[in-house]
Amino acid sequence: MFAWLLCMIAIPAGGWLILSAADHPGEREKVKHGPSPATAGHPEEPADPIVPGAEDWWDPTDPSIIPDKKPTPKDGKKPVTQPPPTTSSRHILHNNWRNPDLTRSPKEEVRSGGVSPSIPQLSNPPVRPAPFERPPNRRLQIAARVPYWDPVATDRLEQVADQIDELNFPWYDMQSDGTLTLRKADEAGRVLEMAEKNRIRLLPIIGNQYSPVLLHEVLNQPEKRNKLIQEIAQTVLKQGYAGVELQFEPILEEDRDAFSLFVEELSGQLHEQQHWLSVALHPKTGSKQDTPSQRAQDWRRIGEAADSVKIMAYHYSLEHPGPAAPVPWLEDILKQAKADIPPNKVYVSLSAQGYIWTGPDQLAPLTFNNAQDLIRTHNVSPQRKGDQPWFQYSVGKQTHTGYYQDAVGYGQKMRFLLKHHPDLAGIAHWYLGAEDPDTWKTVREANTLKNSD
Repeated sequence: MFAWLLCMIAIPAGGWLILSAADHPGEREKVKHGPSPATAGHPEEPADPIVPGAEDWWDPTDPSIIPDKKPTPKDGKKPVTQPPPTTSSRHILHNNWRNPDLTRSPKEEVRSGGVSPSIPQLSNPPVRPAPFERPPNRRLQIAARVPYWDPVATDRLEQVADQIDELNFPWYDMQSDGTLTLRKADEAGRVLEMAEKNRIRLLPIIGNQYSPVLLHEVLNQPEKRNKLIQEIAQTVLKQGYAGVELQFEPILEEDRDAFSLFVEELSGQLHEQQHWLSVALHPKTGSKQDTPSQRAQDWRRIGEAADSVKIMAYHYSLEHPGPAAPVPWLEDILKQAKADIPPNKVYVSLSAQGYIWTGPDQLAPLTFNNAQDLIRTHNVSPQRKGDQPWFQYSVGKQTHTGYYQDAVGYGQKMRFLLKHHPDLAGIAHWYLGAEDPDTWKTVREANTLKNSD
């Protein structure tokens, strides 16, 4: 079964700073191997018997994308990594502004034994700089999406927590009556301890089950809309969070004004409590090619009401093989963003994940470690297109083309942002556990203020 997401994470933008292989000797053909994700399927949304249908990426009937390993045969040959099953982009739920399912209905909430998961309250709520302030000793703030039920992600968080200002954790889903349910509680206590120890700001995600039908119903009924606002505000107070992040997607274009009104009303309520509001946005350039899902978000109104926004600038290539976020496209996105939103509220979401394609509109998510497994198994040499490495191999008559992100490409995007858009609030990393482990060394080197700065 497919798992979730979280993402975000994260994306670059901007002017042209392309590092050559000479800048990082030996990096062009670097192939690494690390432990596979501990949970089957996409690590951002594991199979959950408690909340059926809450997956972020695929329908519950879709197979796992983690390559299966055949047992070592008696002849002693090494295990063979099977190519991941692929499916249509329409099954991708997170940040699908190209081909979203606009008819998706919410799933009825069914809990095992009638018990809902819960997490402890914060005993000492962390307070880092406000989302729009400069952090001490660093150029940009860093927010991160953490699939907290995955030990791979929480282990990574423990290693890099000192670099992170904000965690989008945990994850709540809205219901048709305006109430909230916590999606998972696994490993949550461990994440809370790390957040408190490192003074990391917590802004949990509020999602709409990727159902525009559910969102339309709640947004356009004042009683339910007000109930949801009060539920969010009370959850923030009770748990000791610094605020929340809205991740409502997809949104019907007819709900553009209703969604903006909701953001404004929620912002007013949270600000009365001295809490912050962040909103996740689809990328857009303001061109005629913008889709209805992109046009459904009024960047000017949202940017005025929210304390920060996370522009999920990835999925440039979805139906056909290609890079997730080419730099010229990112520059166009930021040009539009800066025309509508104060730059010090803008986070660019940088994605650590890629995809592998088996044909037109047939793809599956691809983490860095998954990519290394396939590269080794099929004895292929990765190539580089812009900031993103890619590889290709065949199984029978079927060609597999994979694009993934490594530390070199991530660093190029980070340096591009710092050089051409230093007035942004920060980056949002999507998502912990999917990245090249060297990514965080690259981020630290690029983002640390030097005496000469």
